[in-house]
Amino acid sequence: MSIRGRVLAGLTVVLAALLSTAMLSPAQADPSTVAEAQAELNQYEAEAAAAEQAYHDTHDQYVVAQDEADAIRQEIEEQAADVAQLREQVTQIALQRYQSQGMDTPLLFFTSDDSSELLYQVSASQRLTSNTNDLIQRYQVEQGALADKRARLEAISLELQAADTRMAELQAQAQAQAAQARAALQRLQAAEAREAELRRRANAANNSAAIAVAPAFVSDGSAAGAVVAFALSKVGGPYVWGGNGPSGFDCSGLTRAAYLQVGISLPHNAASQMGYGAPVSLDALQPGDLLFYYSPVGHVAVYIGGGQIVHASTYGVGIVVSSATSIPITGARRLV
Repeated sequence: MSIRGRVLAGLTVVLAALLSTAMLSPAQADPSTVAEAQAELNQYEAEAAAAEQAYHDTHDQYVVAQDEADAIRQEIEEQAADVAQLREQVTQIALQRYQSQGMDTPLLFFTSDDSSELLYQVSASQRLTSNTNDLIQRYQVEQGALADKRARLEAISLELQAADTRMAELQAQAQAQAAQARAALQRLQAAEAREAELRRRANAANNSAAIAVAPAFVSDGSAAGAVVAFALSKVGGPYVWGGNGPSGFDCSGLTRAAYLQVGISLPHNAASQMGYGAPVSLDALQPGDLLFYYSPVGHVAVYIGGGQIVHASTYGVGIVVSSATSIPITGARRLV
């Protein structure tokens, strides 16, 4: 697929994410049950995860397009130099023809004193004409190629501007959703307060309440232990859109930073991170494994053991410890 196709496809994903996130109403009535409140919060988190993934996918395509634009700029600079050189040569030949009055063969018969001089001038005229035609053709071809490259660069530049604008719009949309997340959490808390008995049943059944206080953890000195220890050290910190630390993280930013502690560099993209390591069944999870959520993949977390994960949840929630099954699991990978 061309750069244009890849960028436009990325923008289509971004627009779809924008449309889906825009469907949430900022002013909703309090839900009547904890289950309704939890479903509302789950819906927000799923849509926020999709928007985050769309942002990272479009950003990756933006980087590829930017690299190609840089390469084309270098090609234009080199080809422009070639065209300028050819232009100089064509100009010189045109000047020579003018000075020799065109060197037309009929005229040579009248200006030459002997046959040898005539043959020499005829030959020189033919060589000059042939060289001129070749150079003019090359000059025209090189000029056309240069124009094509400039047109391609202009098209890619417009696509880059569009992608940059859409990413900024998606970031603005996510910031607006922060208020919705806080409101959803408040409605969940209100529903729990009104129905204490239902809250106790929901917590006992699901064990899914997120906590912003890291549980006690002692690393065993392994690489997996170092990953878990780092991720837990960030619990209570803020969720930051596109965050790569140190002041805040998004989901794939946190897992990337955790694995950098043990010398493993992961892309800042949840779906891309699922391509690393080896697959692990959910009944064989170990601390340090990565868990991936939603379909298509839009969220990633570090498994810390005991059926729990640490992850950068979403706006208004931050970096928390949750039940590993509190959101739909897509798969798990082991990297250390």
